[in-house]
Amino acid sequence: MAKPVSPYVYPGVPDNGLYSMYDPVHRICLELGLNTNDIKSPSRKIDVVKWRSAMCVALHIFGWKVVELGRFTNRDHSSITHYNRKHNANLKHWIGYKTCFQECIRVITELGLTEPIKEEST
Repeated sequence: MAKPVSPYVYPGVPDNGLYSMYDPVHRICLELGLNTNDIKSPSRKIDVVKWRSAMCVALHIFGWKVVELGRFTNRDHSSITHYNRKHNANLKHWIGYKTCFQECIRVITELGLTEPIKEEST
């Protein structure tokens, strides 16, 4: 039986279960000690959603496209747009979100993920 295809990824992109060095979400998770599988899962647990949202907004601020971020988090691009739209309210009212966001900005800057990484063509 064939593995079901996620509607949130580009057609034709192989899913071998491995994470690429070009995957900013995985690199941020490694640095912060988060579980990449949780961030990329359909989980709606409050802490997972908080980190996922903060990470996507922070990466978008640095020029990553919503479609790319959707692919890296297994979400539709409209979810990333929603995170961006709700960012200011989350900073004011969602306890702990501001800290998550600030940590993401710090890690993105330290890792040099301030602009999208271009995969080398082979």
